[in-house]
Amino acid sequence: VAGVEISADVKKGGMHMLGYFVEPSSDSLESTLVKIRSGREYRNREILANLNDAGLELTMDEVCSYAGESVVGRPHFAQAMLARGYIKTKNEAFDRYLARGKPGYADRFRLSPEESIGVIHDAGGIAVLAHPFTLELSGSDLADFIAEMASAGLDGMEVYYSEHNHAQVNEYRNLAYQNGLLLSGGSDFHGEVNPAVKLGVGFGNLRVNDDLLEKLSGRAMERR
Repeated sequence: VAGVEISADVKKGGMHMLGYFVEPSSDSLESTLVKIRSGREYRNREILANLNDAGLELTMDEVCSYAGESVVGRPHFAQAMLARGYIKTKNEAFDRYLARGKPGYADRFRLSPEESIGVIHDAGGIAVLAHPFTLELSGSDLADFIAEMASAGLDGMEVYYSEHNHAQVNEYRNLAYQNGLLLSGGSDFHGEVNPAVKLGVGFGNLRVNDDLLEKLSGRAMERR
């Protein structure tokens, strides 16, 4: 399944929009991703400068060495900091330096949620909200936001995820049903940054039924 993950701009927390069954040769998708990647590169230079100002002697070559062929992001800064002995765990890197409001943080260009959905649809894909807990919304606030996204064209929601507990799975599943959204699941695989997570296999009790893929594929066919 051809896919893409786009970070969308929200006032609180973080929002990742998944695009499944997108056409990789889509000009509109590629031009948008180029713009996003360019923003990420600028942000990485800002993060490096901020960390250097905070007394952490890192170079971009060091950080890039942990990314391999992947796009450089904050987890790779964390790995470089860990190797230097500046922190003891990758979580500490975010808690002390890389999270929003911390000394090393820098913001970057993002699409709005609605723009993210539109770009995915234009590329022939379906838009699925990843791991909803990162929105840092609950109760009626979360319900209102999901309803708003469904009205904007959201196709599905990631209900099954390694870090979702039983209560969250039930809540997200109910919200999906209430808003006519498809269910999905994923391991959030991002290469060697998190070796405990394999492609299609998360940690804990993650199990994603194959039937969900058939329904997602069916929605993609409908859109085309």
